[in-house]
Amino acid sequence: MRAVSRRGWTLLELLIVLVLTIILAALAGSVIAAIARAATRQARALDLERTQVALAAWWRADFRDSDAGDVAVPTSNRVVTRHPVGAGLPCQLAGADLWIARSEWRGARDPEPGRDEAWLLTDVRTASWDEVAIVAVGSGSCPSGEPALRLTLGAATLPVQLARVVEPLELRIYRSGTSGWLGLAPADGSASVQPFAGPVDPVASGFSQDSSGVHALIQPRTGRLFRLNAPLTLP
Repeated sequence: MRAVSRRGWTLLELLIVLVLTIILAALAGSVIAAIARAATRQARALDLERTQVALAAWWRADFRDSDAGDVAVPTSNRVVTRHPVGAGLPCQLAGADLWIARSEWRGARDPEPGRDEAWLLTDVRTASWDEVAIVAVGSGSCPSGEPALRLTLGAATLPVQLARVVEPLELRIYRSGTSGWLGLAPADGSASVQPFAGPVDPVASGFSQDSSGVHALIQPRTGRLFRLNAPLTLP
């Protein structure tokens, strides 16, 4: 009977296998690192695109119907704005109650007490507006019988030519960790800021206002600075 040959690994063969394993591991590591870098670049590009799209959409929607009296820039990282909710011609006034015909109401939604406030045009010649809290919102009828929106205000009103309803909001650039974020909050500070875009550089980004309108300079954490401008008419 022939003996079965049983030859083990030689030291040279083991060294060759070890070297090949190290080379393959290095190649695999470089591929994984390249994939990770590409994924990071893609994630940053998506962050930048989302920031630009989200802020530009809000900027256009919020300032589209605003005038210079609706907006203030108290600091370079804050914009306080009265977001337009709707407007209408009153059909009836009685004490602190004001009715607006449903057919005359132009707005994205109905007013909400505690969230919104009323701006009342009391004198067209001097463009005098009274800022009044909204205490309650309900239904009613105009003297003609037409269905109406009924606003109960925080104070009795003078004759009103036009009623605007606005939501006071604050757009803020704030820090969280090492990054800055864009967030919205009620202007009265009744709720915490809710982030909706970012990250951005909190030092290089900011807001300003002049006679031509309100402006934003936003520097993403990576990528180019972009600008947004909103021309505002005089109230």
